[in-house]
Amino acid sequence: MARETKNLTRLPSGIFQVEFNLPADINALTGMRTWRKSTKTRDPKEAARIRDEIMVGWRQEIERLRNPSVEERLEKLIRVPSDWPGTQQEFIRDLVAAPGDDDGPPSLAALLRNYVGIVRGMHGAAQVMHELAGVPFKGSAWKEFFAQAEQLIVLADAGDSLVSKLMVVPAAQKAEHDPNKSVPITVALTTWKKNEHPTKATASAYEVMVRRFVEANGDLSVSEISRQHVRLFRDKVEEQVRSAGTVKNMLSKLSALLNWAWKEGYRDDIKPVKGVQPTKNANAPKKKRPFNADDINRVHGYLAKAYKPEDDRYWLFTAALLSGLRAEELCTLRTCDVREEFGVWCFDINRENGKFVKNDASVRLVPVHKQLIDLGFLKHHARTSSTGRLFPTLQPDNDGRYSGYWLNQINHVFHKSLGFGSDKSFHSTRHAFQDQLRNAEVELTVRDRLFGHTEGFGLDEGRRKRAATSYGDGHYIAVLNEGLQKVAYPGVDWSVLSERTGQQEL
Repeated sequence: MARETKNLTRLPSGIFQVEFNLPADINALTGMRTWRKSTKTRDPKEAARIRDEIMVGWRQEIERLRNPSVEERLEKLIRVPSDWPGTQQEFIRDLVAAPGDDDGPPSLAALLRNYVGIVRGMHGAAQVMHELAGVPFKGSAWKEFFAQAEQLIVLADAGDSLVSKLMVVPAAQKAEHDPNKSVPITVALTTWKKNEHPTKATASAYEVMVRRFVEANGDLSVSEISRQHVRLFRDKVEEQVRSAGTVKNMLSKLSALLNWAWKEGYRDDIKPVKGVQPTKNANAPKKKRPFNADDINRVHGYLAKAYKPEDDRYWLFTAALLSGLRAEELCTLRTCDVREEFGVWCFDINRENGKFVKNDASVRLVPVHKQLIDLGFLKHHARTSSTGRLFPTLQPDNDGRYSGYWLNQINHVFHKSLGFGSDKSFHSTRHAFQDQLRNAEVELTVRDRLFGHTEGFGLDEGRRKRAATSYGDGHYIAVLNEGLQKVAYPGVDWSVLSERTGQQEL
């Protein structure tokens, strides 16, 4: 079945279309990346038959383009004189006619002699100009040209068929020395970003992947990347992350980039990544578990000792715990993103100013929890208002993420200082928040909206999105606020933070 549908694409109308990605040398000659032609049928078997006929014609055309006749090459170089009574094709045909035919235009040999004479004049003028300007004149390239031109004239005089072979040499050399085949992977990445316009987050992820590939193999041209290079890349990633999920993700991105490079003519195949898997030593990613009340009390005790309320890092954990915001959503907030909406203080999660948002469902308003306000969070908001950013001391990492350095720091604290296992990290705040929404029996679509998930995605029937959720503008902010304020975290001692913030003056 796969063979029957190769090079066939079914259009929305149901009609099949034949598609063929052109090799790099044909791409350069035609200026086209892909040939397409409709089969004008919806029948797969009939489309496959028509496809085979079309592909035969295309292969013949590729062969003709790669090995043009003397006439075809001359047609691109020489235009028929305005006073010539015949067609362009007739003029070219007479031009290369056998010696002794005086009815046609001047012979090819005569034209070549005339052209070489013009070039010799240019050569002499160039030499004089160099001498006048005091610049050394290098005539080696000119000498090589004149030697080859004289050879062509001799062959043209004799009507030798080798003229045809000599005239297709430039095309053959272009195919053999295609500059696409020497493009480094870093340059290919830049071209991919320019042509494909990925989101900032996707581009950043691919930049990380390429940086790790270069660390393992150097800045190789995409045409020479082999399976061995892919294995070295995989081993390098495993040294750094030790997570099978991350390794697979990196391999998938490398495969996608090489697949794109193949379509653009930078490589002759797309197979080097296929079959390369994480080694058995790579740890499988573990599902994160939520923080319990004891965990939260321990974290709050650490924060109260390590930071003052004026420090951005004092608020991040508790703000995430009481809002369910993702780390990057929280860390990139601007002070204007914390505002009142119909009398309810909210976090406005948006894409403004280049902020990263995971998907469309993640663009949302999340009410600020009363407990966070009681702890003095709005005082922190007022304190940072002049900076424009809610957490102004956070700086972007190499990938442009404002949460990067903080996550490394707090997760180190969790695992080394507080003794949490690898199944708990800053992301566990979202798991804990979701559990509290469930325990408070908050309605599912409200939970999804607060959490930044597509509404109804957690339902049965194949976890499909309910049709009703695609209508309207969503929940009133009062409804979202009612659901969020039910998050309680029984057993958590908030006084550890309340005592600290209560001593502060704005």
